[in-house]
Amino acid sequence: MVKSLHSKRYTIFREMLAAAREDCGMTQTELAIHLGKPQSFVSKYESGDRRLDFTEFAEIAVVLSVDLAQFIHRYLENVDKGYQFQQKKSSR
Repeated sequence: MVKSLHSKRYTIFREMLAAAREDCGMTQTELAIHLGKPQSFVSKYESGDRRLDFTEFAEIAVVLSVDLAQFIHRYLENVDKGYQFQQKKSSR
C-alpha cells in the first residue's frame, strides 16, 4: 500500500477535510485554536505536507461536528468512483 502524501486517495481525504472545515465557517486559525495547535498544523495537513493519523483525524472531526462514519462512507464512495473531490470555492 502506497503511503504517499500525494496519492489520489489521500488528496480526496484532505480535500474533504478542508471542505468540512469551510462548511463549518471556520478558518484554519480558528480550528487550530480549538485543537490547541499552531495554524501551520492545519495548513500542512490540508496542503499535503503532513499526514494525519486516525486519532488526529477523529479529534478534528469532533471539533468540526463531523460524523466519522458518514465522512468515511462519503470518502469511500468518492474513491470507488475514482472521483477527484472538488472543494467548494470560498468567496472569502
